Amino acid sequence: MNVDLDKWIKKEKTTQSFINSYPADAMSATLGLSKKYIEGDEIPLCWHWLYFLELINKNNIAEDGHEKKGDFLPPVPLDRRMYAGSDISFYEPIFIGSILYRHSKIEAINSKQGSSGPLVFVKVKHTIYRMDKGNLKKIILEDIQNIVYTNNKYKKTKPINSNKFINKSFLTKAFVADSVMLFRYSALTFNSHKIHYDYEYANKVENYPSLVVHGPFMATILAMWAKEINSRKKIEKFSFKIINPVFEGEKIFLETYHDINSREGSTDFGIRGSDNKTILISKVQYK
Repeated sequence: MNVDLDKWIKKEKTTQSFINSYPADAMSATLGLSKKYIEGDEIPLCWHWLYFLELINKNNIAEDGHEKKGDFLPPVPLDRRMYAGSDISFYEPIFIGSILYRHSKIEAINSKQGSSGPLVFVKVKHTIYRMDKGNLKKIILEDIQNIVYTNNKYKKTKPINSNKFINKSFLTKAFVADSVMLFRYSALTFNSHKIHYDYEYANKVENYPSLVVHGPFMATILAMWAKEINSRKKIEKFSFKIINPVFEGEKIFLETYHDINSREGSTDFGIRGSDNKTILISKVQYK
């Protein structure tokens, strides 16, 4: 690689968002829930991804549907971009009616030679905050995102019969994301990556067998379930790493591996496929 990617380290920007009820109501409808949000309501965990959307002009869209590289994100000379995971710290709830700010900063860029080609990892820290009286910042949430770039196309592997994901779950819940959910979540997050809605592109260009479920969407479903099954406790931290993709119509299983009602601190969660393939691993910090 001849591009000096280090020039993009510490690059930063700030966006503002009014936390209105429409995205929350639309997400509620997408998930088949009946909740309607009004001013003062708290939004569920990870619904911050519905806000602070950047309206990328059509003329600045690359072939895959993403924004062209080289503005905020570095011009990595690799074709495919994937969301690898996040480490999220929740300090205060986000309420409908708030005016909040998101400061984004590129923390690190690391190149690695993988077994099948070069990889580039980009770490972006998003800090959501409000401005209190006296012009003081009050941090609401921190979301450290990991993005990976590669030239490798998707290759189906044999199911991973990991003992961690078989017969050891304390609680399990099945979930299926259909094509309507994927379309709606793409629209709600202004995510135009074609692998989520354009079958021809997903299949012919990136070699996926079907439409791909968004990583943040899976993480949102898992975080909401982690809160649902232990609603008396607050979730302080939620981290996840995506291991394998999930496809439209595929049944997946949300799992926790501990008795959460009698456990303090960090708890292991995960998502596995119906073929026992490890989809996502996660840690939830309860308080």
